[in-house]
Amino acid sequence: MGPRARILEQCGVVVHRGHHAGNLNTVANGRVLDAVVASSAVPSNNLEYTTALSLGVPVLDRQAFFPWITSEYDLVVAVAGSHGKSTTTAYLAQLLLHLPHHSSLGDSYPAISVTALVAAHVPFVSGPTLGLHLPPHDDHADESRDTLRVLVIEADEYGRALMGLTPDIVVLTAVDWEHVDQFSSAADVENLYVEFCLQRLQPDGVLCYCAADDGCHRVADRVRSAIGMCVPYDKDVLETTRLESVVQAASPNALSVFAAAPYQVLNQAGACVGAAYCLERAVSFGRKDHGNTSIDEYLSVLVPFVPQLSGPRRRLEVLGSWTPKTTPPPPTSHGTDTDSNSTWLSRVTVVDDFAHHPTELRASLEAACKAFDGGVLEAGVTCEIVAVLQPHTYSRLNALWDKFVETLTSFVADAPGARSSHHLWVMDVYGSRETPFDNTSGAAAHSLSLHLVKTIQEHVVVSTNKNNDNSDKEDPTLVIEAVGNVADALGRAPAKVDRVQKGRHLVFLFLGAGDVTDVAHNLARHMKKTSSNVV
Repeated sequence: MGPRARILEQCGVVVHRGHHAGNLNTVANGRVLDAVVASSAVPSNNLEYTTALSLGVPVLDRQAFFPWITSEYDLVVAVAGSHGKSTTTAYLAQLLLHLPHHSSLGDSYPAISVTALVAAHVPFVSGPTLGLHLPPHDDHADESRDTLRVLVIEADEYGRALMGLTPDIVVLTAVDWEHVDQFSSAADVENLYVEFCLQRLQPDGVLCYCAADDGCHRVADRVRSAIGMCVPYDKDVLETTRLESVVQAASPNALSVFAAAPYQVLNQAGACVGAAYCLERAVSFGRKDHGNTSIDEYLSVLVPFVPQLSGPRRRLEVLGSWTPKTTPPPPTSHGTDTDSNSTWLSRVTVVDDFAHHPTELRASLEAACKAFDGGVLEAGVTCEIVAVLQPHTYSRLNALWDKFVETLTSFVADAPGARSSHHLWVMDVYGSRETPFDNTSGAAAHSLSLHLVKTIQEHVVVSTNKNNDNSDKEDPTLVIEAVGNVADALGRAPAKVDRVQKGRHLVFLFLGAGDVTDVAHNLARHMKKTSSNVV
């Protein structure tokens, strides 16, 4: 059982391991089942699903379940979009939670009770309460009705789950062709967001959309005349010069660069604008007199909190950086050992990332390269970035094949050469809720990854020849490899560490939404056990 399930047990939730019909017969505290909520990954022939139907218990998907848990809130803020939802949701919630401690707000600021529902592991939400503050079902409960009850929720497009929400504020981060097993094109995704804004956003609602995203612009243009307000946001919302100086002070590490990456700055900006309109809506709550406070004034209070925000796990998360135990360096030409602080010292860094769509992969790879390529260690140390990708679902890889090839080819072909090299390991496809197109076993997952590897190898050769850049490039067949399943990768990564050259910074960047994260954490544990020190 995972750590989050154990936390649920601490909250008093009965947790069953495995799916069995008998699980539905459990009666806790004298209460019978009100409903069964099935995630999008649960098929309709699931044993608990069919048992619930036979017992007359309603089976709800997320779209049908959302009204049950959102109706008692005074203000619902929904963060939607193809990319960046979890991070922006986490940021927005933190901003609202920080505000009661801001002295400049004084008595003009209403009490706010914030609940955040994020589809990711967010470190700032911890402990057995899970950070949840569920509203009472009547106004005579202990919680004062002078308190504005706010729900900040990640509005997922998969299974049209977001259509179960009736938000007051929507933050739209990006519109891209994603979940290709449900949406036939980017236009299909765009149409859903338009439908969401027109049919589910409250009549006086606010749409805050990313001005840097063309798809968001199109959605806003299509709904502008029919909804309360459309507000664009861009990185200019933030005092970017000040913020970048703050995060760079903590360099060099991937997290600091991640915080200043262009897409990450946009996530921060969207969170700030969404939180500002949340505060503006507090005026209409009618419990406090805010005078004529403007959105810009709210932003001036919110933006200084941005450097303190922490995002979800697995977003360019550095699991550690170590110096492996190695043999002493050879003697110099003068017959003496090199200095202990010389470039003979090697380093291994392990980074875990959730990116699994070509757009996300490009952003994460670019941010990692900015963090690690050249000069991260002392002068003369070279860097080797090994991107370990586990493609997520057959349908996504098949539909977005050209974009995957283009993104990954660029990563390998654009390596700085003498300063740094880029290697790519491709694991077998993680099918998740899907089966291979030919309904075969794991052989299909491996053969598809092999095909991807060979295609990228061919494209790298073409790119290198076109640019006449053969001087210090490595053989594509050696730097782009298929590494098999999780078990194969678990053995391969430590073996490469054992061969790391002195004066080399070896960076493992694990990418994907499946169990590739297990490989990353296994390697991190291996490094802790076998390394001489932690950097």
